[in-house]
Amino acid sequence: MTREIKYKVWDIHGKNMSKPLNKNQEFKFSDKTQITIAQAFRYPQDYLLLQFTGLKDKNGKEIYEGDILKLCNCCGLVGEVVFENAEFHSMNKAKSYIKHKECPNWEIIEMWKTQSGIIGNKFKNPELLK
Repeated sequence: MTREIKYKVWDIHGKNMSKPLNKNQEFKFSDKTQITIAQAFRYPQDYLLLQFTGLKDKNGKEIYEGDILKLCNCCGLVGEVVFENAEFHSMNKAKSYIKHKECPNWEIIEMWKTQSGIIGNKFKNPELLK
């Protein structure tokens, strides 16, 4: 299975998020700053690249690293999307991987499609992870 490789960018100093303008991976921020993916890689002290997971939430919104998801309607489980060891995971508020036993209705693939919804991201909404 292959997935589209794309990113969104967090401007560390401007505290602003951008998605790609086009397939060439150029980014534009609300303050009219425009950068390329090469510039984002070159200046990690200024920009943080967040990778697309290849998944969409229940509303069809693309899920990226750093997004905060409400994972389950039955128990209100919330997790941050992280990329570690060449895999995407959800981490709970205690910064440990979310496991199926934390939710009685956990069915990984179906849950992503039918219940998970993006409720924010760790940069703009860190209070959701406290």
